[in-house]
Amino acid sequence: MLGILFLMFLVFPAEHAAAYSFTNVDYPGALWTTAFKINDSGQVVGQYADTSGTRHGFLLSAGTYTTIDCPSPYTAGSGAFGINNLGDIVGGCSAPGGINGFYGTSPGFVLSGGVMTLLPDPGSYGGASVQAYDINDAGQIVGLYTDPCLCGGHGFLYSGGIYTTLDIPGYINTQAYGINNLGQIVGLTSATFGGGDAHGFILDGGVYTIIDHPDVAAVPYNSLYEINDSGRMVGFYVDTSGVQHGYLLDSGTFTSVDHPSAQATGLTGITSQGRLTGNYADLASVGHGFVTALLSPQTKDDCKDGGWQNLVRANGTAFKNQGACVSYVNTGK
Repeated sequence: MLGILFLMFLVFPAEHAAAYSFTNVDYPGALWTTAFKINDSGQVVGQYADTSGTRHGFLLSAGTYTTIDCPSPYTAGSGAFGINNLGDIVGGCSAPGGINGFYGTSPGFVLSGGVMTLLPDPGSYGGASVQAYDINDAGQIVGLYTDPCLCGGHGFLYSGGIYTTLDIPGYINTQAYGINNLGQIVGLTSATFGGGDAHGFILDGGVYTIIDHPDVAAVPYNSLYEINDSGRMVGFYVDTSGVQHGYLLDSGTFTSVDHPSAQATGLTGITSQGRLTGNYADLASVGHGFVTALLSPQTKDDCKDGGWQNLVRANGTAFKNQGACVSYVNTGK
């Protein structure tokens, strides 16, 4: 079991802006598409709605979309939410009925080697609904289960066949969205279940730390969705004007990421190389997924304030430090 040593609150003052190149992820013929996680091979998982409104999971690999659906009786909808570097996928299913077609009728799943296995009910928690949101290369899974009364949500770590509940003291709702290969976990926590204020968090070495973007609204809505092995985190926040933005948090520096065609943007995944996945709502309020490409610096200013960490050479190789980035701008090498 994970022990809680203490709870910390951090609000970082730094803000850094950076440019990204975006490629849409839109399942052919879908009403809307959501992209969740991406692995280091560039495989993306997510969810889309068909023309009848039914939700399906999908895998996007080498330009090909593959639908991921759960077995009967879980035919009301499915979603693929996490993928590791081995190609193992986790997500959730729902059966007809329940509340909002989800609560009370939904198991999580892991899809490995073409075989889908439904996660066991967390037993002692009384028949809760389960959604699996991420999986690392060791097969550790994080996600959410709900109380049967729908009065609370709990994050979980599922490792070696054992559930460990992740609850942040003082909050009714905790959801674990991402886990890296070091076992660091990120997610969202809020004082109420299904609404109200929300904060991002990281769980590292038994310590929960609350993380809020410095420009978050007075009634905060902020979430972290993924963390890579370098400790770089992605998520989204709602600002004081009610606009949602994606962000990257790296060594205390926030980088805002907004799709150029969006009225709202969120980030949901990051590779070890720094490629991002996320989602945006266009001006017609249609949802699209996206992936970003890694760009090369054009000026020395692009390398400053940690910007070098989001850039690569034209051949795709990363910079070791700011000096190497500046040298590339000056010499092309």
